[in-house]
Amino acid sequence: MNRRYVLAASVATVAIALNPGCSSDNTKAPRVTLNADVSVGTHSSADCPDSQNGWLQIGSFGNPNLLQPDGTPANPGQPVDDGAPFAQGTASVNCTVTAQGNGFSVAASASLTGATGGSFVVRGFFVPGQDNSNISTSVTHIGTAYAQDGCTASFTTSYQGVDGGRVWAEVTCPNAQAPTVQRTCQTVTQFRFENCNQ
Repeated sequence: MNRRYVLAASVATVAIALNPGCSSDNTKAPRVTLNADVSVGTHSSADCPDSQNGWLQIGSFGNPNLLQPDGTPANPGQPVDDGAPFAQGTASVNCTVTAQGNGFSVAASASLTGATGGSFVVRGFFVPGQDNSNISTSVTHIGTAYAQDGCTASFTTSYQGVDGGRVWAEVTCPNAQAPTVQRTCQTVTQFRFENCNQ
């Protein structure tokens, strides 16, 4: 066979491998960063014996305010992709952030296997630049699940916000209940979901 045709065939094969048409190779995996704290809040220690900062963590927010001389983050965050390892387990992330009217409908969940694992679920309607009520969450760790409807989500720093396919906020649930163990606590969860369905 003529060497020109062999070369052309090889180039075509490489082009097909690198450019597979309408496949989802360019789609990034959904990912999460979250930190859930459980505290007494307005309740008693008898009502809430689980008071603990970092009750559930997946990834790390780092410190976006700490910069190196060249302006890059000195302590960048560490989001965790769907299916990626973290701590002693593997993360699973599923999220949808869809534009609707003057805001975004959010339905997101994340879980982590292993001894330090657990899960987090958030649902509600988020309007940019304001506190948002009627947010539902559930946070589970070591078999105990605290859940509440009517929580409040806030954008507490200039880095946080919501847009198509992503949301970064802090949600406070002052009366989160764990009925199976008859406990009531306050949960505060900072969460960031990215690369979500729109």
